[in-house]
Amino acid sequence: MSKFLRIAFGIVPPRIAGAAVAAYFGQYQVAAALLASEQQSRARKKREARQRNAYNSSLKDRLVMLDASPSAARRIVLGRCRLGGHALRRPFSTGTNKERLTMLLEFAGHEIDAYETWYADDTALTLDSNGWVQTAPWFKGRTESWVQLGNLDGSGGASVSLTYTPLGAVLATWSTGSGDSSDHGSLTVSVTGSTATLSGGPSGATYGLTYQYTVGTSLMRIRPYLGTAGQSVGTDLSGEYTGDMRSTDHYRGIALAVVDVLYDQDVFTTGAPSISAVLRGAKVLDTRTSVTAWSQNPALLAHHYARHANGFALPSDLIDIDDVNAAATACDVSTDFTLRKPDTSTEVVTLPRHRAAIVVPTDADPRGMFAELVEAMGGQWGWAGGKLRMRAAAMAASAGTLDQGWIWRSAGARSEPDVRITNGVPREAKRNAISGVCVDPAQRYQVLPFPPIRDAVLIAAEGEYPEEVELSAVNHVAHAQHLASLMIRQSQAGLRMEVQCGLAGYRCELFDVLQVTLPRYGMVAKTFEVIGWRWHPTDGARLTLAEITADMFTPLAELTGRDPAPNSSLPAPWDVEDITGLAVDSNVAAMADGSIVTRLVVTWTQATTTSILSGGQIEVQYRPVGGDWASWMEQGSSTQAIIPGVLAGRAYVVRVRAVQLVPYVRGDWGAQVVEILAAAPLVTTGGLAANAATTIAYQSGNEGGTGYGTYDVVTFDVTPEVDCWIEFTGGMTANNCVGDSGFSIAWRVTPDGGSTTSLGGSDSNTTARTQFAIASAFEADAGVQLVFTLRTTRPGTTPSINVWAWSARVAMIKR
Repeated sequence: MSKFLRIAFGIVPPRIAGAAVAAYFGQYQVAAALLASEQQSRARKKREARQRNAYNSSLKDRLVMLDASPSAARRIVLGRCRLGGHALRRPFSTGTNKERLTMLLEFAGHEIDAYETWYADDTALTLDSNGWVQTAPWFKGRTESWVQLGNLDGSGGASVSLTYTPLGAVLATWSTGSGDSSDHGSLTVSVTGSTATLSGGPSGATYGLTYQYTVGTSLMRIRPYLGTAGQSVGTDLSGEYTGDMRSTDHYRGIALAVVDVLYDQDVFTTGAPSISAVLRGAKVLDTRTSVTAWSQNPALLAHHYARHANGFALPSDLIDIDDVNAAATACDVSTDFTLRKPDTSTEVVTLPRHRAAIVVPTDADPRGMFAELVEAMGGQWGWAGGKLRMRAAAMAASAGTLDQGWIWRSAGARSEPDVRITNGVPREAKRNAISGVCVDPAQRYQVLPFPPIRDAVLIAAEGEYPEEVELSAVNHVAHAQHLASLMIRQSQAGLRMEVQCGLAGYRCELFDVLQVTLPRYGMVAKTFEVIGWRWHPTDGARLTLAEITADMFTPLAELTGRDPAPNSSLPAPWDVEDITGLAVDSNVAAMADGSIVTRLVVTWTQATTTSILSGGQIEVQYRPVGGDWASWMEQGSSTQAIIPGVLAGRAYVVRVRAVQLVPYVRGDWGAQVVEILAAAPLVTTGGLAANAATTIAYQSGNEGGTGYGTYDVVTFDVTPEVDCWIEFTGGMTANNCVGDSGFSIAWRVTPDGGSTTSLGGSDSNTTARTQFAIASAFEADAGVQLVFTLRTTRPGTTPSINVWAWSARVAMIKR
């Protein structure tokens, strides 16, 4: 088999194959050069594909916090961007129990202008002056209740300096006496600054002042550094992290943040949050003013990147500064963009004509990144005369008029037409419907689709030719739509000309605008832009022109606004609703065993979130002023709690909150309420001494006919001063009780002018029953005398009860 055939079938290695092909055709040097060029081209394409994929991935991962990697590229941040921190080194733990995790996160490999907003995961944070996070759940804030006690002055008032800043109303009560003889009431409170003035109480009474205040603990701290040449993170913090950070750890020229996270199992259930920041990137030179400052102007950002060591690394004299100045001025034009929303309303936003923001890895392809910046101003760029040229999407002033006198051909010129004109747009270049994505600051700087732009007239005429674009350096939907409209209009301007010129064309430069007047071709002052320029010693200058007009760059009268009601996100698991509508009342009630209890009746507005209504709980806390809190739990769907066992005549503070069980998160306390329970004076009657001997005389025929004996052995009366509940407890003990079965003893009560009611007793039909105790409860009215009677009854024969004792107690509780 010949060498040529072996090469054709791929048997010979490529490096040898190149030499063989060259030798076979007798063009070794030329063929080898072509082969090497092809190999380099393939390698370049693969490298560009890898860089493009890496850049596209960086757009998705821009907000993600990444672990430390020795080979990770640094980032160049231009304009206003949000990006996640990259670990500069492995995190380390400090503290008595290693409870503090510290991370050093890099945001840019250069000095930046400022940090604007910090995010943990996807939640914007508020920091105090020392960098401590004040946003839940990383700030465990809660509402607490505070009580201050003291004595009123001779006029029944007091001036009290508040320990904390009150949250909501300040409440106060007074009390006199103690125990069952105490009395309570409310005080009038006025607050000025940190002083509460009390009034309206008895002279010298004890006051209890209660209010709510906010207290909390921050579990995360962020201390930023801008990356200045003089910063020294180690000098600032090495004493705080002894052994983990050295004073020589300056990190100069690196924008970073030192993030401390304090362990809390309720907050950091899945580890430390991902930290990101909205920041203003590099300061750039404004070539118009020679001032270096932060900017979002795409032309100035492109100029900065062209000179950057990881960009084109160009010296200033290889960049056409006039182009930069003109493009920057065009980008700064204040423009009103009218956005029509889906609900038919409009919104006018005023912005610069173009602005840009981009995060560029230092290992990215400079051409691709530079092109992204130029695309953000709808412009073009290229090389001409050894200089970098650029323009924004704006109509430049005319540089001259191209007429018949420009067209010239030398005697030795090659046989190319003097004027070549093409028109029409290739099918693959047509586009009349453009959709895509851009960075949206209104949506937490995420890369999201912008409302598409469609040219209905073009679509109706020739069908739809859609295209999807990725405007990674654009950060407003109005700018993205404006650029999309430019792309459609520019793609329709398909007229191109090549003109062979003499010295008149020699003075033209890339991106010059010419007025072309060639009556032979029906052109009078038609504007074209120079997009190509070629010169040959024998041919002169040959210009490539593309039609252009100012109308191509005019913003559309109306764009499509963002959806005013975007898809909502799931609520944060730590956002537990506040319970409102708290009201408290108190009353008394009779229990099944006849006892009376004083109760708090607490009501509130029903919860609305599913996590509370279904499976959640409502926690009610109550305490006497100056006492300890007690808790009462109800189901999450409930609206009332009845709490027994509170003390009558005392002032109670009540508060309520929601409790989410999955995950377990307790909400904040709502506004508290003070309830003063009604006083409950006790009136107790005594009895005969125990074991006192008493002979009960026999009486026949009373209340039951002949042969029955009924005896009222004890009678006393009580007259309540107020409407109340009566809690009656009584008993009797007999030392000698013999006789027939059917013997009974009972307590009864008879209101003045009312019917007798049995309070209970012994009715056991046994002679062995020698003692009993009862408890009973009933309502009584003020001023109505109550007669209590202990009655014994024995049928048939004379009873023999000769040694007995009794006891009775009456408790009156206000209704």
